[in-house]
Amino acid sequence: MIRVGITVVFALLVTATAWAGNWNQGNSSSTNLTVDVWKKNNVPIAVKNNLQKAGLNSIADWSGCSSVRSAGNTDQTIDNAFRDGWSHFVFIVCIDKMFPTPEHRLNLEIATAKIDALEAQITRMSKKHPDRLFVISLKSREVIGGWAKKGIRTTYVYDAYEKKKSVREDYIKLWEMIAQKTAHIPQTQLAFNLMNEPEFHNVAVNRTNTWGKYANELIGEIREISPQRTIIVEGVFKSNLGRQQSASDMMPVVNHDNIVYGFHHYQPYDFTHWKKAGGKKFTSEIKRKVQTSLRGMISFSKSNKVPVILSEVGVWGPYPTNGKPISGISFQDRAAFMRVVKEETLDKGIGLTWWALFDLNTPYKRLSEGKLQSSMEKDDLLWEVLQLNTK
Repeated sequence: MIRVGITVVFALLVTATAWAGNWNQGNSSSTNLTVDVWKKNNVPIAVKNNLQKAGLNSIADWSGCSSVRSAGNTDQTIDNAFRDGWSHFVFIVCIDKMFPTPEHRLNLEIATAKIDALEAQITRMSKKHPDRLFVISLKSREVIGGWAKKGIRTTYVYDAYEKKKSVREDYIKLWEMIAQKTAHIPQTQLAFNLMNEPEFHNVAVNRTNTWGKYANELIGEIREISPQRTIIVEGVFKSNLGRQQSASDMMPVVNHDNIVYGFHHYQPYDFTHWKKAGGKKFTSEIKRKVQTSLRGMISFSKSNKVPVILSEVGVWGPYPTNGKPISGISFQDRAAFMRVVKEETLDKGIGLTWWALFDLNTPYKRLSEGKLQSSMEKDDLLWEVLQLNTK
C-alpha cells in the first residue's frame, strides 16, 4: 500500500513538472499560444514573421492628401527603412479626394490614379525586397470641426461611411479595385488594412457589431478577388487602448480566417505627445498604465484565439532649437517607455508598427520643426530597444 502510494505521488509530481514546463514554454518570448493562433487562423508564415516584428507606418501619402496621385514615398525612403531594420512598411493612403465633398461618392479617376501609382511602387519594391511585407492601409484625414476641436473627433468621410449605404458600397468598390490591381503581388509580400482608426461615434447601439458586419462584407468581397490575402482589422473608437473602452468593447471578431486584429496605443497622451519645453519623465505610474492597456490586447487574443498586433504606437522624441528642446521627451525617456511596450508585445510574439515616418512622432530624429525629414537619422536608443537589425 505504501509502495503504491509513493508510486502515485511520484507520477503526480512528474505530471505536474511536465505541465509546469509546458506552461512556462507557452509563456516564453515566442509563446506557443501566439504561434498557435497565427497558425490556427491560417496566416502565412512569412506574413506572421514580419508582422511579429517592428514595422513602420509612413504618412507621406496621407499628409499629401490633396495630391491626386499616391506616390509620396520615394523608393529610396523605403530602401532606407528596410536597411534600418524595419520588417514591414505600411502605406497610410488618404481617401478624402477619392470620396470628395459633399456627396462622398467614389471618384474613379482620382482613385485609379492613386492606386495605380501605389501598385507600381509596391510591385517594384516587393521584387527588390522579397523578404519584407508591405501593407496598404486606407485612412481619412479631414476632421469635422478642424484639428483643434475638443473631445471626440471624426472625419467627413468616416461620418458619411457610417450614415450612408451608398458610401459603404463605394468603399467596397475601392477595395475591389485595390484587390484586382494588386492580385499579382504574392500573398507573402502584401497585406491590407481595411480602415485605419474606424470611428462609429454616430452609432448609439451595437457599434462594434455594426462595424463587424461591414468588415465581414468588405473581407468577403476582397477574398472573391484575392482569396489568400492577409487582412488587418482595427476596432471602433480608433482601436485605441488605454481609454475608457476595453479591447473587446472596440474590436469585432469577423467570420473569416487569415485575419489579424490591430490595436493602437498612445497612452498617456500627454507623455507620448508632449508639446511643451523641458520634456516629461517616464514614471512607474506610466509603466503600470502601459502594462494594463497592452495586457487587455493580449487577453483579447487569448480569449478569442486570434492573432493581434499593435498596428500603431509612437512617441514624440525631442525637437531641439539652439540646443534646447522645445517639445517632445528625451531619447532616454522614450526608450524607457518603449522598453515596457516591447516587453508586452515583441517579447510575447506580438508585433508593433511605429507611427509614423514623416510625422512629429517619427522614430527618427526630428531635424526640423515641420513633419518632413530631409534625412533619416536613427535614434540609437530606440533602435536598441526595438532590436532592429541594421546589418
